[in-house]
Amino acid sequence: ASTPLPTFSNINVGVKSMITQHLNKENTRWVFTPNSSPDIWTGAGYRESANQKNGIPFDNVKPSNSSTPFNPNSDDNKVTPSGGSSKTTTYTHLPNSISPTSDWINALTFTNKNNPQRNQLLLRSLLGTIPVLINKSGTGDEFTKDSEQKWDKTETNEGNLPGFGEVNGLYNAALLHTYGFFGTNTNSTDPKIGFKADSSSSSSSTLVG
Repeated sequence: ASTPLPTFSNINVGVKSMITQHLNKENTRWVFTPNSSPDIWTGAGYRESANQKNGIPFDNVKPSNSSTPFNPNSDDNKVTPSGGSSKTTTYTHLPNSISPTSDWINALTFTNKNNPQRNQLLLRSLLGTIPVLINKSGTGDEFTKDSEQKWDKTETNEGNLPGFGEVNGLYNAALLHTYGFFGTNTNSTDPKIGFKADSSSSSSSTLVG
């Protein structure tokens, strides 16, 4: 008999991910306790520095009594680098519905230099059956530069997208099912989210997690 995985309620970052709705339970190896609500709060969408209020305010993503789902507007999906104009944070090579500052319903969590790594490690340990998205984050203000948000630069700090590097988040089974289990993320036409390029081949990838 299967034993349910440990549960937790709120790690105090990000927006709610309705995993039961999007996974339909059949697409995951998780064991759901009858009548339970395994929806969790994730790191998706929250980025705001102390000196630059260019992210989505934490008050907008905290749990509340409101039944209105979190849905950032176009302004919330932009950052304003010091001395520069607003730039979108949507990665051009990702599907339009996926953005690190949107309520990313297709991912359990996505963070990029905005939440403590221990939260990611906690999620990974609790949800160990979910493949891990890894990322070699940029340095300095590269995260705020749309010119640096490149899918095809995964092995250097120019790349701000899944590639080799630090643990950066978790994907759910539905997303992996949608985008497939094989391919390469070394070019913009075949991203294959959640996988890293196999160094021995330009046409295959290695599942990480």
